[in-house]
Amino acid sequence: ELLASTADATPAREKPQTALINGRAKQTATLKIVSLNVQGSLNDRASQQLFVEELAARHVDIACLQETHARESTRADVGGYRLFLFPGVLVPGHEQHLCCRGVGFAVRAGLVADAAAVDTSSCVSRVALLIVRRQGMQPLRIAAAYAPLFKAPMAEIEAFYRLAAATRAHIVGGDWNVDGEAPGNRYPARVKAEYSGL
Repeated sequence: ELLASTADATPAREKPQTALINGRAKQTATLKIVSLNVQGSLNDRASQQLFVEELAARHVDIACLQETHARESTRADVGGYRLFLFPGVLVPGHEQHLCCRGVGFAVRAGLVADAAAVDTSSCVSRVALLIVRRQGMQPLRIAAAYAPLFKAPMAEIEAFYRLAAATRAHIVGGDWNVDGEAPGNRYPARVKAEYSGL
């Protein structure tokens, strides 16, 4: 489900500049984008207000969020940001993992952006896509991702990476749950070998 846009105007402080990209002059503008695992800390308005105050203090334009622990899709305007919070989707056999899932975004007011959760029946929702539209520029596709734990069944891991790659995102902010030191971890080699283009 595509949620409504955040705003209708490009903010004054985001001033496009011209840069040479592949030998051609193109307009660019700087955005500060971060990725944060919020561990379920945004489930009430007071917590959301404190969170966006921290983002504003650090001049963050967009935050990709993991582990929202949201129980339903939420869009909320809080302190100069729009929060898009998406829950994990209940899939038979995976009920015990629902509380650890959910992704989303915090988007500074003034940026024109649409967000949607990316779901499939084979993979609990761990990916959301944000499309940012800026005047005179190509839309920017940003994905928020929360990977399965390295001990998850390989089919779940592979479904997640296929889903993340299918977003065709220019930027992916995520919690990859890769622990290279963990015994029995098959994750890093598979990620490097098969998903290096993500």
